[in-house]
Amino acid sequence: MNTALYYRLGAPWLRVHRVLRGFTPPQRGFHILTFHDVFQGEQESFARLIDHVIEHHGILRPEDVEKIATGTAELPPGAGRVPCLITFDDGYVSDATVAAKVLNKRGIKAVYFVCPALMDIPKERQNAVIFERIYEKQAIPSHRVFMSWDDLARLRDAGHTIGSHTMSHQRLSAISEAERTREIVESAAVLQQRLAVKPRWFAYPFGDIHSINAESYAIIRSAYEFCCTGLRGLNTTPVSRFALLRQPIDPSSPFDYQRLSLCGGLDFMYARAVKRLMLWTK
Repeated sequence: MNTALYYRLGAPWLRVHRVLRGFTPPQRGFHILTFHDVFQGEQESFARLIDHVIEHHGILRPEDVEKIATGTAELPPGAGRVPCLITFDDGYVSDATVAAKVLNKRGIKAVYFVCPALMDIPKERQNAVIFERIYEKQAIPSHRVFMSWDDLARLRDAGHTIGSHTMSHQRLSAISEAERTREIVESAAVLQQRLAVKPRWFAYPFGDIHSINAESYAIIRSAYEFCCTGLRGLNTTPVSRFALLRQPIDPSSPFDYQRLSLCGGLDFMYARAVKRLMLWTK
């Protein structure tokens, strides 16, 4: 993906998308935003984005989405506003920091998806593991490091939801059934043992359609109540609890490109994959 080109096209496509939206009914649904590493240099732009979401879209708590997804609550009326749930993947310590500096001060509750086995790796070895497991041997920022169990406990105590991102961030579609079972089920057991809270949320690593399969979903259903993807799209009622769509957002990207994600301007690129995913989760 040519990121620079996509970013340059963000502003003009946002204008076109707004015009096109004028000819369609108001959206009825919610977005789930996902972040991976909001390090110190991105905290200001992250806070700006969060304030924009609060003002123009509205914030959902994890329990709000749970009720909507299980049919015990309806979407809040918003006159065309599309509210958002905030989530984080991989368990970087920087994301625990922005909870204290940005989210908690605004009363926002998020979902943090973590890999228990990676958190136990000594800090001096974590950069190599991130390079191998998460970035699959592509270049990574040198500052990335996982949060500690104490960091995670503080997030829990602040009211955030802790979910599983597998034991060690393996691509579920590429491993054996026994490995998939361990990655999915054992991670829930470890989180419950260490945090005294049974995890109800799961997000599979990499998030694309090629990283998941029907066999993995059968195991996910046995251990969790909600599953997030990395596919873009609007979550509309009736909501599929095991195919919750998310909007990946990079806080360092141009603000217009972030707003394009928030209004669903990139969703069309994922429509075919979303349709395929929905078949697996029914």
